[in-house]
Amino acid sequence: MQHILVSIIGSKDVKFTGEFSRLCVKYTCDVQEMYMSHMAQDSVMVTKVSGSWSDLAKLEEVLIQFAKMHELKIVVKRTQAANHETQYMPYTISMTALYANNLLSEVLSFFDEQSVVVRHVSTEQYCNKRSNSNMFALTLSLLVPVGTTFTHFRDGLLVMCDELGLDVMFEPVRD
Repeated sequence: MQHILVSIIGSKDVKFTGEFSRLCVKYTCDVQEMYMSHMAQDSVMVTKVSGSWSDLAKLEEVLIQFAKMHELKIVVKRTQAANHETQYMPYTISMTALYANNLLSEVLSFFDEQSVVVRHVSTEQYCNKRSNSNMFALTLSLLVPVGTTFTHFRDGLLVMCDELGLDVMFEPVRD
């Protein structure tokens, strides 16, 4: 089984997700993961598609015409399935604070320094209606290497959050 990553950016007025999915089915490829979001006036979609080498090659060829037809920016990259030689503990973390433009970079740098794998990131800026304050919300899905001293990790996380004024909730993911 081969894999490609497909990144698509287009106007949010263009409905391309259904047609993209149908193209995958038509060329005997499977969408294994898909993330989509509207940002400003555009839609952004990232997918991992699997199939045989020849089926993926046919899909890649068709995506060139698909991009032209719908005025989309498409990037395709061949990839391989994740190889997890290290075992991990999955965690979900939610953070909220008054907005400051350094919060995301500080949090992500902390996890890089801890050798924690960031699987998913979702951020949002919004105005709190009660206080009229500009707020920042961050949700992360993390993989913490087994063998990491949890007390050390948790204490470091809490110190960083205190220094940045972040309210944090974290919990292990239970499948």
